[in-house]
Amino acid sequence: MSDKPKYNTAEQLEEVQQGPRQETHYELLKVSPTASVPEIIQAYHQAKAAFTQGSIATYSLFSDEEAQEMLSKLEEAYLTLTNLEKRQVYDARIGRGLIVMDQSPSFSELDLRKKARDATGAKDTDPDKAGIPTSRDVQTLEHVDGQALQRAREKTGLTVEEAARITKIPSRYIGAVERDEFNVLPARVYLQGFIKNLANLYRLEPKSTVTLYFEHLDKKNPKKLI
Repeated sequence: MSDKPKYNTAEQLEEVQQGPRQETHYELLKVSPTASVPEIIQAYHQAKAAFTQGSIATYSLFSDEEAQEMLSKLEEAYLTLTNLEKRQVYDARIGRGLIVMDQSPSFSELDLRKKARDATGAKDTDPDKAGIPTSRDVQTLEHVDGQALQRAREKTGLTVEEAARITKIPSRYIGAVERDEFNVLPARVYLQGFIKNLANLYRLEPKSTVTLYFEHLDKKNPKKLI
């Protein structure tokens, strides 16, 4: 009887010959390749909690070095998949091609393709064209002010810093919007793009969110933004 191992698939043979296949960032975080940014962030925090010092998984199954290595991999996956440009480059590298997750007025397939082509070049500075994966399951608010946007952000599990990194909106402006600090806000044309992109990120209907927010701003702010 032959002592050679039997392989059911070419993939199993390759795994033995070349070592185990490295998990993709999606597999590591246990999310779908079409997962939205909030879903990725939630998965990251759940996975990170399992490998922090003192957790049952870390104590019973992994050494400190192994746990730290896993945390580093989770961090890399998180930072890659919550950045549009890095995510497009990564998807191309692992052979997934261009994945269009959702369509919105500010996030079209054409925008995605341009972003993918220009991933290593100059960044698009138009605040209304920031690439933000959105969810089809959007919510329409009846009233939009700073507190409503803060609640929407917190509902998705995002910190101000995370929202700023993903949208490329300076965190000081996100904070100013949430606190209704109108004197800190940028010019109206930029603010419109900021509110639309935040709405997309928070799974809010973008057009009505922008309209209602500016109704609130114009009512509460005696000095109209130019």
